Formats: sequence, structure tokens, C-alpha cells
Amino acid sequence: MNTVYIFQPSDYLINYYGFMVEQLDTSCEISGIRGIKEFAKSDDELMDKIISSRLTVVGYELPGARRILDLIVGSGQPISVVITFKDELSLEEYKRSQAYCSNIELFSYTASPFNFSRSVEKLFKYKSRRDGNSDKYMQVKIEHCLLFEEACADIFLCLGNHKYIKIFRRFDSYTLGDVKKYMNKGTEFFYVKSNDYNTFIQQVLRLKFGQAEFLLSQNSDSALVPTKCHEAVFEMINSIGLDENCVKITGQALNKTMELIEKSSLTSLLAELLQKNSYISEHSMMVSFLAGGICRHTDWYSHENLMRLTMASFFHDLKCSDEVVAKVSVINNTVLKELDLTQQTMLHAHIQDGLDLVLQIGGIPTGVDKILLAHHEKYDGSGFPHELDYKQLEPLSAIFIIAHELVDIFYEVGFYRDNIFVVLQDMKNTYSGGHFPRVVEGLIMALSAQTYFEDKNGSSNRN
Repeated sequence: MNTVYIFQPSDYLINYYGFMVEQLDTSCEISGIRGIKEFAKSDDELMDKIISSRLTVVGYELPGARRILDLIVGSGQPISVVITFKDELSLEEYKRSQAYCSNIELFSYTASPFNFSRSVEKLFKYKSRRDGNSDKYMQVKIEHCLLFEEACADIFLCLGNHKYIKIFRRFDSYTLGDVKKYMNKGTEFFYVKSNDYNTFIQQVLRLKFGQAEFLLSQNSDSALVPTKCHEAVFEMINSIGLDENCVKITGQALNKTMELIEKSSLTSLLAELLQKNSYISEHSMMVSFLAGGICRHTDWYSHENLMRLTMASFFHDLKCSDEVVAKVSVINNTVLKELDLTQQTMLHAHIQDGLDLVLQIGGIPTGVDKILLAHHEKYDGSGFPHELDYKQLEPLSAIFIIAHELVDIFYEVGFYRDNIFVVLQDMKNTYSGGHFPRVVEGLIMALSAQTYFEDKNGSSNRN
């Protein structure tokens, strides 16, 4: 369905947002709503309409808006939503109380219309990918099924040539013997449909380790990272299928990082910075987990290097209080035109500001400063501040840069495993010099994507 529902308190705002949506796709059917009661007689009817739409734009100041948002978030459905606010203050207050969701964008009426258009375009792409992948199959390790006595999703066996048969139905009971008979025949993987993958992996991780194993310790009174951030990162990790051992060792390194911070004089300041911006804390933790995962599968793996990467991940954008600035990856005239003077100053200063913070913490391993100073450099030398290229970048900086790039891509297209393989193939093709090829191979192993490339190479060789 190509309907876009726009819930706003005035006809002017309905027309304003409707006009901008139509500039991106004239085929959209715009439906403006000022009264929720007239639109739907029950919550079920309301959600049926919203779920079937292409996009929903909700004005936060509209009476009943909070009810709509609670229903959307509580549904667990990946519904594409833009929440609009009358000003930046209202938007920031909302952000502090909510975890990041890749299917929800926030926009202030006082911001540039370009930002709204960019958010809508991202959500259109997000929905297109999600809808296009609904019938795809995702590979899962067969041993994971030994954890269950009842199937949490439909389980399939691949017969080759993209043919699949269902061997266990959702909620079917089965025995260890039922699974082991396939293992004895040499079967390494079962498959689930992509729209069940997140549920399956979430259940596996919770049964093997429990959610607390993957999240930072909250034993101290400081509670540096908000609980909502922990939960959001846990869901992201589940969605992309990061190797469970990588997650565990990186979680331990992050806990050690927290311990070092809490021994310093910066605890209150850092807690305030992290509580203020959920995007920064979530992004930093995701970079930590991916960088740690890559490191685990390279020759550079050691406890000290893992600590260097997690410490750098935690501090790299900590002084970017503006989310727009935090999302900048390159500096050019186009980017700078979109930033005001305060944002430009923050962009140029945040690298050194983050370094100044981390150097105040005792017990950190040497070399964290080099990773921080290079975290915006690029393989081709187009980054900043020193325009270093792959020949000049050290191994840990290369790991950090690749992890950072992939997290940025996930925030753009959504934390879905289906999005991984095209990106990894592009990285293999692009990053062919210096330390980068080994970093990309480490990333492929951390995401358990080796089989995809083995199958792809096998098909190419047969052709």
C-alpha cells in the first residue's frame, strides 16, 4: 500500500509535510488526520491501517500522539515513522527518554526541510528492503537448535539450488535426536525466513548467555550508560548476527573500560554526556562490538588491543553533543553548508576533545590516542584531519575505520542481516591495500559470513 498517513494538529502542517513527501514520490497517497477518533474506532483498527501504510508522520503535539507512538513501539512491528516536533527542545527531551529505533526518525519543524526529506527517503529505502526480503532464507548454525525443545520459528533444510523444505514448524516439539540425525549426515546449517531471523537469534543468545552477558555492568551507582541504550544495542547485535564469542569478549572489555572510568574524576561528566544523547552511546557501543569482533578474528588480537579498540570506540564521538555533527563522515563544501558555525566548530574540535578526555583516565593502554586521532581518516585519503590513506594507517586504526563505517551503514539502512552481504562484497572489492584486506576478512568471520563467499566463489568457479 502506498498510503502515507500524516497525523498533525493543523491543516497547514499536514500540507507542509505532505508536500515534502510528494517531492520524493508523487505516487504516494497522502492522508491527513487531525482527529484520531474519526480515523479509527479502536486501537486494533488504528494499527491495522498504520501497519499497512508506507509511512506514518506523527506530530508530537497532536492530542493522542503519545497513544499512537506507544502502540507503534509496543507492536514490535518495523513500522516506518517520522515523529515531528515544534522545536529542537521538544525533540531533545523525547530523545533522552527513548532508545534508538532504525525505523523511527525525528524531525523538528525549525530544522532544515532537507533533513525531513532525507529521513523520509531513508525510511522509504528501509521499507523497500524489508518488503523485498520477506521471503528470503537466513542461515543458522544447526547446533543452535540443540538449545530448544520447541521450535521458535519455522525451520528449513536447504536441498540445493535455492530449494527449501520445512522440517520443524513453529512451536513444534522435537528431541535432540531429531537434530543430531541431520548433524550426522554432515549438515552444518538450517535456515529460517528472514522475518523470523531476529526472533531466532535473540532466543539463542538469551539461552546461551543471558542478556546481561552482552551488556555493560550496571553495578555502580553512576550507571554511565542508560538501560534503554543497553537494550537497543542488544537488539542490534541480535539482528546482525555478530559471533557470540566476539560479543562476550567485547562485553568484558567494555566492562573493564567502565571500571577504569569509574576510578577517574570523569564519572559524573561522562554519565551526563551519555545520558544526554542515546545515539552517541548506542553508536559507540556498536562500534566497540564490531571492532572487537574484527580484532578477535585477526592476527592482531590480544587483550590489550581489544581494550585499545573499546576505549577508542567509547570516546571517539563523546564530545559530539549534536547528533547531526556525529553523523558526519567526511568534510567537504556540501557538508559544511549544512552545518552552522557552532556545528562546524564542534566537528573540527571533537577529535582532540575526546582525546583530552581519555588521557585523564589512569590505566589505559598506550595507542588509544592514535586510533582516536585517525578515526575519521579514509582508505583513499579523503578523510580528516590529516588525509591519511591505507598506506599510512596502522592495523588497529584500519579495524576501527571499517567497524565505524559498517555501523554508519546499518544506521542508514537498518540493522538487518540481509543488508550485510552486499556491503561485505563491496568492502572486499574496494579495500584491497595495506592492512584492510585482513580487516575485512576478520569482519566476515565475526559476522559468520564465510559460507556466503565460499558458496559465491563455488558458483563462479562452476560457471
